Amino acid sequence: MSIMPWFFEPLLPRSFRLVLIDPPWEFQTYSRAGQGKSAQAHYTVMPLDAIKALPVRDLCQDDAIVMCWATIPMLPDALACLEAWRVTYKSNLVWRKVTRCGKLRMGCGFWTRSMHEQVLIGTIGKPPLITFSIDL
Repeated sequence: MSIMPWFFEPLLPRSFRLVLIDPPWEFQTYSRAGQGKSAQAHYTVMPLDAIKALPVRDLCQDDAIVMCWATIPMLPDALACLEAWRVTYKSNLVWRKVTRCGKLRMGCGFWTRSMHEQVLIGTIGKPPLITFSIDL
């Protein structure tokens, strides 16, 4: 009998009420011109099936919040990941991307090059509702 290693070592299973995950999305560019700027050029990415197979739910206590970052072209895939992890989508936040100098940073995309990402908010069980008053 073989025991599979715990993917999130050294994190303990079922220990967290809040999990933040920024998956290394694999974004397919239209041409070689975009490959130098793609995520693949900067870090190791994962195919969608591998991200969906991550044991994210196993990190969580019975009542937990999961926040998942998604680039705009990957938004449908991020929602599919929440479903695969058995996390119920509740809401989202917008994360505006800026450079170190504070200028807006161009992201990836086919129709537009978004300068923001979505942070999807999902729940497991019935975590306490957290409300924020944000003055933008």
